[in-house]
Amino acid sequence: MQGIGGEVDRSESVEPILLRVERAAELTGISRAKAYALVASGEWPSVTIGRCRRVPLEGLRSWAQRQAARVSVLNDGRSG
Repeated sequence: MQGIGGEVDRSESVEPILLRVERAAELTGISRAKAYALVASGEWPSVTIGRCRRVPLEGLRSWAQRQAARVSVLNDGRSG
């Protein structure tokens, strides 16, 4: 948002749409090396901008939800 005089109001938190691979690793609690391996394998979605690789936040959320669902299904199968 722009405030008076055109300055940017930084009081509102803006959620990034693209994350550095290192930041995606931090958010998921995995190592940097594993994060790069997931990107290289295509398991994590990523985009390349010039020489920079970024992970879309929504894609990372979708991946995490799929992992949680997979674990849930595996655990349900063990309880029966």
